Amino acid sequence: PLRDVAKVFRMVAPASARLNGRLRDVCAARGVPADTRALGALSERTEGDVRACLNTLQMLSQEGRGLTLVDVTGGGAGDKDSTVQARGVWASLLSGHVANKRTRKETREAHTAALYSQCISFGDNELLMGGLFENIHSIRLADTSLAKSVRALRALGDADVIQRAGFARGHFHLLPYVTSSAMAVHACVSNAPASGFLEWPQGGKVAREATRTKAVLRGWAASARACSNLATASDEVLTQTVPHLLTAIAPEVRPVAANFLKPHEAEAMRNAVATMVSHGLSFVAPPAGADGQFQYSSFRGAPTALVLDPPVDQIATFGAGVAGDNSTPGAT
Repeated sequence: PLRDVAKVFRMVAPASARLNGRLRDVCAARGVPADTRALGALSERTEGDVRACLNTLQMLSQEGRGLTLVDVTGGGAGDKDSTVQARGVWASLLSGHVANKRTRKETREAHTAALYSQCISFGDNELLMGGLFENIHSIRLADTSLAKSVRALRALGDADVIQRAGFARGHFHLLPYVTSSAMAVHACVSNAPASGFLEWPQGGKVAREATRTKAVLRGWAASARACSNLATASDEVLTQTVPHLLTAIAPEVRPVAANFLKPHEAEAMRNAVATMVSHGLSFVAPPAGADGQFQYSSFRGAPTALVLDPPVDQIATFGAGVAGDNSTPGAT
């Protein structure tokens, strides 16, 4: 829930040349002898992790020795925590063999085996496939015919079917095939460049929005006492009713005083008011912001537009309302 309201800072790994230059400056300032090739190998081994590079240099400085190429290639210097992180797995699956810094020098078979082992070690198939689904469309596939995109989406669909069947029917022997579906997605992006910033799956946000929408619908149905059919209607019926209701309560009338309305306009307004009363709807002032000001335009401290209460217009963005605008025509 905090992610929906928090400000997200996107951090990317620095370029190798910039990181190598910074490490040389640190070694010169601390008096740590280091080979240029060793610094380049260290930055590549840590996949551009500045903290891991500095920790390695600090450890060598405390031991009173410098950094050599042998320390990086054979001595284990620069090894990072082996804990599998979600974004690391997604980045490996959504980038090609050459773009993977850890296995780019190995054969494709060894790369595939290492990536499969990484997916198995991750252990959360739902989060694994959710991240792939959220970010697959941001990957540059160079796929003008969309054939690779279709295969990737089919693999994601197969994983969803397999996972649901595994948990619903107790067929847990099917769950390893979810990892195979993830590898099928990787096969479709085998020549793609390194992926950039990856979005976290929005499944939790969608579920919270669905819960909020259901609460609004049931609250509206309970408050519409004059219309008893709403209280017994299903959520699907209420959702389908909202667009037609928004059209009925927003007649096309001129924005003039009531005494200047034409007869047919006055009749349309009376019908709109009667419909709102029978369905338990009313117009209220919009909520004020943190500074005490209204979120919408106001005149001399009073709002010039009203919003529906309950806010059923937020459930559907078509009909009489305008997408992205909580105000309803005819409410001014």
